[in-house]
Amino acid sequence: MREKLNSNPIAQVAIIGVLLVAVGIFFLPLEIWVKGYLAMGTVLLIQSCVTMTKTMRDVHEGDKMVNRLEDAKAERLLMEVSRAA
Repeated sequence: MREKLNSNPIAQVAIIGVLLVAVGIFFLPLEIWVKGYLAMGTVLLIQSCVTMTKTMRDVHEGDKMVNRLEDAKAERLLMEVSRAA
């Protein structure tokens, strides 16, 4: 059985991008506190992007559930009307 280890190409590109930014910050000719400040800013930016992505996905999935409930209610109403006729 073949297991897929991180087969998502978007995740691989994101990980490579984060590593390249980290290496770039590490080799900047600046004092250590400036490098730390840039690294913290980068980490917070990535965290904000992940949070925003999760929120957008949750809203989309919630909308799908509401649509399913509305469809089920409409279907039940149509069945009741067709039985009465």
